[in-house]
Amino acid sequence: MIRFPWAASAVAVSAAALSAGLAAAQDRAPMAETPAPGAEAPASAIADDGGEAVLLSPIDVDALQPPPAQPRAEIGRAALARTPLRSVGDALADTPGVTAVDDRRNPGVAVEVRGLRDRGRVTTTIDGARQNFQQAGHGSSSLAYVDSNLLRAIEVEKSVTAGVGGAGALAGSVGFRTIEPDDVIPAGDDWGAQGRIGAGDNAYRFDGFAAGAWRPNARVAALLAISRKELGDYAIGEAGRVETSPTSFVPTADPVSQTGSEEVSALAKAVISLTPAADLTLSYLDYRAQFQTSAAGAVDDQDTTNRTATARLDWAPANSIHEVETTLYWNGVENRQDRAPRASYGGFKLDYALDTFGGSISDTMGFETRFGVLELTAGGEAFGDETSTASVAEDPTDDPDDVWFSGANPEGERQVGGLFARAALAPADWLRLRGGLRLDGYRLEGTASVYGWRRGTAGYSDLPVSQSDWRLVPSVGVSVLPARGWEVFADYTEGWRPPTLSESVFGGSHIGFLQPFAPNPGLRPETARMLESGVAFEERALLRDDDRLRVRASVYARDVSDYITSQEVLRRAPGFGDLRYIAYVNIDGTTRFRGAELEAAYSIGRFDLGLGLEALDVNLDGTFDERPWNGRPDPKAVAAAPSSPPSFQASVTAQARLLGDRLTLGGRMRLAGDSTDSLSAYRLDGFMTFDAWASLAITETAAVRLSAVNLTDQAYVDPNGSTAYPAPGRTLALSLEARF
Repeated sequence: MIRFPWAASAVAVSAAALSAGLAAAQDRAPMAETPAPGAEAPASAIADDGGEAVLLSPIDVDALQPPPAQPRAEIGRAALARTPLRSVGDALADTPGVTAVDDRRNPGVAVEVRGLRDRGRVTTTIDGARQNFQQAGHGSSSLAYVDSNLLRAIEVEKSVTAGVGGAGALAGSVGFRTIEPDDVIPAGDDWGAQGRIGAGDNAYRFDGFAAGAWRPNARVAALLAISRKELGDYAIGEAGRVETSPTSFVPTADPVSQTGSEEVSALAKAVISLTPAADLTLSYLDYRAQFQTSAAGAVDDQDTTNRTATARLDWAPANSIHEVETTLYWNGVENRQDRAPRASYGGFKLDYALDTFGGSISDTMGFETRFGVLELTAGGEAFGDETSTASVAEDPTDDPDDVWFSGANPEGERQVGGLFARAALAPADWLRLRGGLRLDGYRLEGTASVYGWRRGTAGYSDLPVSQSDWRLVPSVGVSVLPARGWEVFADYTEGWRPPTLSESVFGGSHIGFLQPFAPNPGLRPETARMLESGVAFEERALLRDDDRLRVRASVYARDVSDYITSQEVLRRAPGFGDLRYIAYVNIDGTTRFRGAELEAAYSIGRFDLGLGLEALDVNLDGTFDERPWNGRPDPKAVAAAPSSPPSFQASVTAQARLLGDRLTLGGRMRLAGDSTDSLSAYRLDGFMTFDAWASLAITETAAVRLSAVNLTDQAYVDPNGSTAYPAPGRTLALSLEARF
């Protein structure tokens, strides 16, 4: 049974800035260029089909003003559809400071923000519901499962906010928002439908969705949608080669095995206007993916489901200063595996599951004071995780203690929550002040199976683990507006991440009894402190009356105390001497993340240009306590640091709207520096790739799209990827989309 602690979270004010993009505010008449009905007209770096990779919040196109001083990004629905997406993470390629960690053998995605990922360091939500699923293994442990066809936007926060989503986060958040009835129903109608069907080469076999919505009266609207995607084993590029060692490389003749998958999703949503001031949104999303993975020469079948139910109430009375949003949710992720026999042991049937229950409430108020316009936001959030792991062996003697799979994925409960408040004050036309505070708290309980823990016992025994803690998490920021359209800003923010169950209650052993694992009840929460400063500006009529330039540039320094990683540790056991375990430990001192980001967008007439640059330096060197149970520190140098993204990444995007906006032509160049293999730590070469797309409105309600990914067929590995699954080679895709 999940229990929520009395305490919990209050926040740090949303921090400093970054992200740039440009509002290309041309009207779009044909279907291929029209934003989804009911959606906000986005301010975008490249204004594609009504919602390109949106790097800025919507703006008033008639007012000259700098981009908002918060490091956030939004990717609109058209950007999700312009090129074939094997993974939803492919849509994040244009966003500086954000890297999708894709295991091409698994349709899930882990999102890295400014060098931090996994273990809840980046909050992941679907329609406001947290997805906290974790599964121990090689590579990323925190994967989100979501179908890009059913999304209307992806929202990224690159700092911890003093609001919903900040509890337990260290680096920021990624929010997946599903489509709404108004995205499907044309303005002025009471029903609507839309769909897309597409396919391509290089094993991009099928990708399609259909959605229908109905508004029986002015107070109710409902939506049903279904999506399906089928991928096969793709071929890597033939230009260049992917090295696995100084003397070997990945062959290009054969497809990359186990990179295919089949995904099916369904969405049901209803929006009910309870009163003129209150709207209730009920949503249920069901996702299923079937795929295969391989290890030790065997192929395993995997079946993953992700189910999300949410209820959100929005209340904004016309004559009130209050704007309230309340959400209740449940998310359940389950991974079932049919593991084939290996040379040294038989097959297993496995079931990993994590259920998350939670809720949040926030109230935003704005009013005039004697010191200027003041905006206040206050609220709270809480969630609880409950895990379960089951394994059934073909031969019960293989794992008689049931520790190979359930040990690293322990059963237990974890609750996180708290209160938050933030304020923003404009005491003068040239000055903006902001500040926030969170009170975050957590509690976890579980039982670990540990080898040789009891005196005189050579086998496994149970060790109960219980932890709890709380912390105040502050933030503060200031902006100076020296000239019309310009803003210079500086922000200090903090993040605080409690350990997860799979870190504190880690136990059992590696499969095959190769290495025992041990829990660490003394594991401390991670604390991040980030200072960011920069400048943002907007200028118009530089070359012509109808052009616009928007730029945001910033530098940041984030220091993480008590960073958690896995290392080999020692414990003296009477009668056995020193026993060696793998356990999660805190790195002593400070782990440093230093970065700079630049985003710029320029629009002139029917042409748009976008630029994104990022530089990142990560230093995870340090020491840890090699004997965490002895009572006195025994420092040892960290053996190996997790992989980090390339130190430099860039993207350049260009687009033109022709034939009265009926034809859109666009292209993108991506550049990345050297990185390290996420599995072997081998150095990987950087890469440069090119993508292209075109969309043509053949009628007012139908459009055809042609796209090419990796146009020059380069052989390379994704940032934070592995030579075990290099990136796909050139892929051409054709799709037809229609509205009714």
